[in-house]
Amino acid sequence: MDEFLGGIATPQKIREIHPEVGFWALNKYAAMQYNKKSEEGFNERFALLSGYCEYVQDIVEAAKQKFHRKEVARDDIIDALVGTVTAKFHPSLNTLPEKPERDSKGLPMEIVYAKL
Repeated sequence: MDEFLGGIATPQKIREIHPEVGFWALNKYAAMQYNKKSEEGFNERFALLSGYCEYVQDIVEAAKQKFHRKEVARDDIIDALVGTVTAKFHPSLNTLPEKPERDSKGLPMEIVYAKL
């Protein structure tokens, strides 16, 4: 990752998310109730994302048609979508930790999530 970021003129524009932290934030800072791999967990996350993006159904269906399930699982599609929805909150993002340290290249070691 550092090699990739090192080739970008402005790497500070690339931020890291963690899907479950992203869902937690979008769910008004409350944990999701079900495991993401279960039907209930998928539906719970799908419904939450639908409140932030009107095209969730279309995006999920397009991804399922384009990729075999062994290549991309349903929860991978939903995880990617939570990253996209989180990006819509820029520049209003919180970080974990609140004051991140920087790595040897000066990049912040952080996970960002939506500031509601």
